[in-house]
Amino acid sequence: MRAVIYIDILSDPLHAFVKVGSLVKKYKKTVPSLENAKDTFHGLTKSLSSTLIEKWTEEVNKAMRERGNALKIFDVMEKKGMTFHDEGLLN
Repeated sequence: MRAVIYIDILSDPLHAFVKVGSLVKKYKKTVPSLENAKDTFHGLTKSLSSTLIEKWTEEVNKAMRERGNALKIFDVMEKKGMTFHDEGLLN
């Protein structure tokens, strides 16, 4: 991202100024949301058993050490919803 901004500054300083201004606006909107998320996260953490938190912490540390496929623990697991095909509504 820095490279893009530097190139834009060289080619069109006004355009770069607009991009930086846009990023600043997004940053200012994001900071309050992070505070709310932090409170929610701490509430969730307090509601879990310490055993689960220790297990999750161990899994995170392992994933950060091993990288690669071990990082898949951070992927969101969703159950696939039923489709028309699954229901037999489509042939």
